[in-house]
Amino acid sequence: MNEMSQFCVDKFLALSGAELHEYSEPFVNELHDAIPEAVYESLQSKLQDLDEEHTIYALELNMLLKPNEFVGFAIPYLSHSDSAVCCTAYRTIERQPTSLITNDLCNQIRATPIVDLFSTHVRTGEKVLVGTNEEFIRNLLAKIA
Repeated sequence: MNEMSQFCVDKFLALSGAELHEYSEPFVNELHDAIPEAVYESLQSKLQDLDEEHTIYALELNMLLKPNEFVGFAIPYLSHSDSAVCCTAYRTIERQPTSLITNDLCNQIRATPIVDLFSTHVRTGEKVLVGTNEEFIRNLLAKIA
């Protein structure tokens, strides 16, 4: 379990791989109350500069902290070419009540370009095509229709 009682952005940004996963997962899954609200602004300001690994957790954490504000920032990640980032954006948006999705946000989802999604092959490290984001977009639009 996590040794720290509160989420620390500096520690989060310094970790990678299994250590990042081990640190972040308890906050995403159980320790929501141990994430200070100030984390939102800090992660939001860094979001575009994060690698895929950190982006995934930043999407999760920011949606937990301020879903009303963050849902609009998550929508562009539906067109991220990394399959894990796109999937996380979809999952965090899909979990929100439909009342959070305004007409403008619905139009933003509708305007999301269809892109190929890639994942890293575990043995070769090469990017491998795994599909597109079309089903994610279709599912979100069906949910809010």
